[in-house]
Parts: sequence; C-alpha cells; structure tokens
Amino acid sequence: MTIDSAVNLSLKKPLSILHLEDNLSDAELVRSKLASEKIACDPLRVEHLASFVSALEKGGYAPILADYLQLQIGDRAALKIALEIRPELPSIFLSGAADATDHLLKPDLLRLAPVIRCAAHDQLRTGFEIINGAHV
Repeated sequence: MTIDSAVNLSLKKPLSILHLEDNLSDAELVRSKLASEKIACDPLRVEHLASFVSALEKGGYAPILADYLQLQIGDRAALKIALEIRPELPSIFLSGAADATDHLLKPDLLRLAPVIRCAAHDQLRTGFEIINGAHV
C-alpha cells in the first residue's frame, strides 16, 4: 500500500480529534466547519487539565485541536503536556501559537479542513515510513 492510498483510506474513517475547548459554541463552530468540508470526525471535547491528560494517556486521538486562550490550561502548557505525553501527535491551535504544528484564527476557519487533512497525512506518512524502515 502506498502512502497516498493509506491517506485516502484513513480520511474516509472518522478522525478522533482531541479538542481542548472551554467554549461550547466555539466547539460547535469547529464541528460544523469540519462537517461542511466533509471531514468525518468524532471530536472529544475536553475543558480541564485532568481530562486532557487522561485523553492523551488513553490514546487513540489525532490530531489535537486546542483553543489558544483556553482558560484552564493555556496554549503553551497544553502544547508542553501534549509533547511530553504524545510527541507524535500533530497539534493545531485556534487563534495562534507559534510552536504548534499549525494555528488558525477562530473567526476565519477557511483553512481548518486543509490543516486537519495535512496533519492526518503527515501522521500517516511518518507511521508508514517507520513501519517500512525509512528514516524520518
């Protein structure tokens, strides 16, 4: 199986997105935007540090989508925690964070779907190359 066919196959399955967001209407905005772009996903919305850490430790989520101004944790702390527990996961911050895999402004989510697709592709490519003995 080639990486392109693996990516196409994987994007047909719902993505399990770990969504760190303390505002329900913002979470719904993101879900709606992804649905309108035909990205099948099953986001797990978490608001607090304990549930964020628990979800990271449990695994099965990719990518991490986080609110830059999340009041409970904050972007830099969330990114640091994610990198410590699951460094292989792509992280995307809404409103902007220079160290994240990517960042977007909430009022303009036009790039959300392409960024999610790119993160899924990059994660699959990395896993595909490791499985097939390539150096990443």
